[in-house]
Amino acid sequence: MKYFINKKGEFWFENDEENKFCGKIIDKTNSFYLKTDLNKSFNIPKEHLTIVGKIGNTSITLYKCSLTNNNFEKIFLVRYIFENYNNESKLNFNNINVQYHNLENWIEKDSFDVNYENNAPMIAPMKKDISYKYGNGNINFILDYTTTIKPNSFTIEKEYYIQLESEMPQNFDQLLKNIKALKNFLTLAMYNKTNFKNISCNIHGSNKRNKINVYSKLFDYTPTEFTRYYSLLYFSDIETKSDIFERWFDIYDKFKPLFDIYFTNFSENITIEYQFLSYTQALEAYMRKNEKFIDIFMDSEKYEIVKNELNEYVCNSIMEHDQRQSWENKILYGNEVSLRKRLKDLIRYLNGFEITQKITNGDFKGFIDNVVGLRNYYTHYSHDKKPNINNVIDLTFDLKLLIELCILNELNFDKEFIDYTLNRVYERKPIII
Repeated sequence: MKYFINKKGEFWFENDEENKFCGKIIDKTNSFYLKTDLNKSFNIPKEHLTIVGKIGNTSITLYKCSLTNNNFEKIFLVRYIFENYNNESKLNFNNINVQYHNLENWIEKDSFDVNYENNAPMIAPMKKDISYKYGNGNINFILDYTTTIKPNSFTIEKEYYIQLESEMPQNFDQLLKNIKALKNFLTLAMYNKTNFKNISCNIHGSNKRNKINVYSKLFDYTPTEFTRYYSLLYFSDIETKSDIFERWFDIYDKFKPLFDIYFTNFSENITIEYQFLSYTQALEAYMRKNEKFIDIFMDSEKYEIVKNELNEYVCNSIMEHDQRQSWENKILYGNEVSLRKRLKDLIRYLNGFEITQKITNGDFKGFIDNVVGLRNYYTHYSHDKKPNINNVIDLTFDLKLLIELCILNELNFDKEFIDYTLNRVYERKPIII
């Protein structure tokens, strides 16, 4: 990529090729920028611009650009750079190919067949590429490798990537949404945060000559150390589960608030108190989106009668204005199911799993009391005795495990597998936390 950085090129705004201008792409630590020779009076929309251009013989498309606040020059913040692409298909692609950090270590399918013909090694992978159904296309796990053969030795350089392949071209924004959802699946499976390593797209088929490289500072990431032993799911657990990704995309959309919160906690420098509160919020979000659980205590029409009676009592009471407003607000939302009721329903729903007994230590009421009490303490910071930090750590771990139980159950893994998998995690608790 570096060959076109800091080199002058010719650019124009999408659908306005007649008005060309000069500029060069600058690579800063956190962002790419396009520095131009446009004069100050040139009228430009503030954001979400697409800029097309050429640097030498290379076609470039700059996507989601926004004008920076610079009084002297027209400089654009660039979120995505497409190399070898002139925007002819309006950012619609048939394939998107993604390398994720630690993917090859997680898959661990690196055995090669080596046969010799005329004293020359013939090398081929023992495992073929693996495909899964996904919408109107496929998700393909592909092994890309090169061999270097010397007189007395040979080396193999290998890298796995995942290809989202679609019969009909899809817009880059939708593809980006899908590969982010896939990134979070891998984070869940690896039990370790991952991110994009390299991204490329194809307009027609997977011919490497049509490969369009995609760059963004949003992809910059220094991977953390990954140990396959601590994975929640191994690749072998999903290798023959043909519907795993169709199911993942379904529940990822349906329970998006749960996943947004859950995966935020894989970031660094998050306090244990924040993790605890966010996990309680994630479970509430899951149950709100799940038709198996109720959201209100009683029929809405019946509660309307109760609400009117309560409001009348409050209105005629001796309470001052601010206190009356506080009570009216409580009455307004008084029919919504409480955290305590939600947890009670959730534990009852998951009671058939062995791991539920371990999470709650066989005391459902005591577990729920502890979670609700701690949530109330950290929400209101009452004058109650400060909780023991070890208890906070234990409860946070248990809530995380409860969320993972919900996720694996939604992915339609069988009960025996879920119990075996989460029991393995539970036994590693002293190491994980």
